[in-house]
Amino acid sequence: MKTLLKEARELKNLKTREVAQLLGIDQALISKFESGSRKPTKDQVSKLATLLEIDFETIMVSWLKEKIIHEIGQGEFALKALRAAEEELKLNISPSNNKVSTVLQQLLNEIDIFKAKLNTFSTTETSVIAQALEIEYTHASNWMEGNSLSLAETDLVINEGQTISGKSMREHLEAINHQEAIEFIKNRVKNNASFGEQEIISLHTIILRGILPKEAGHYRQSVKKPPLCSFKYNVYFEY
Repeated sequence: MKTLLKEARELKNLKTREVAQLLGIDQALISKFESGSRKPTKDQVSKLATLLEIDFETIMVSWLKEKIIHEIGQGEFALKALRAAEEELKLNISPSNNKVSTVLQQLLNEIDIFKAKLNTFSTTETSVIAQALEIEYTHASNWMEGNSLSLAETDLVINEGQTISGKSMREHLEAINHQEAIEFIKNRVKNNASFGEQEIISLHTIILRGILPKEAGHYRQSVKKPPLCSFKYNVYFEY
């Protein structure tokens, strides 16, 4: 397995330091994995496979083989024990369940790696990226509803407080209100606060503030307010 890890790392032109940083593993451990003086854990093997794009089955078989040999050694009954274990595994392992578990684990590993890459950015860089994504989200959401503000104009309205010539007040408010709604949700998440019927009504109020003040935060007159337990599926607002 040590050769498999080293060759895969060099193929991707990564230094041991870079692999260690991306996976949150000490650099010295990466070197020991490649020299064979230290065995990675199952979780570490899984993450290494994802980062270095090594076939998951190949590396897991190699890791398990070395682990088994290390555990049972080469005693008199080693081979008999292996054959007995093989027969039991054939009876107990479900191939379909194993496949689903492998796919899920690879997805989780990819998420961890992307998160590690994101953590390499400075706080300032991360903040700039988040702000840009929020502006794009606001612009795209409003554009789908007929708002004619461009992405650049949306940015100027929200971050610079500018008024764009030729654009209606409603279009300006749609941009501003949408951004405020995002901040409302972010604050609730940050404070680990609940998010129920009242919070959804508050969001609706923010979105329609100054646009349709009479409808903002209210149920339609023709629709009876549903019980709280079915709120998730049956809420109708006027917009």
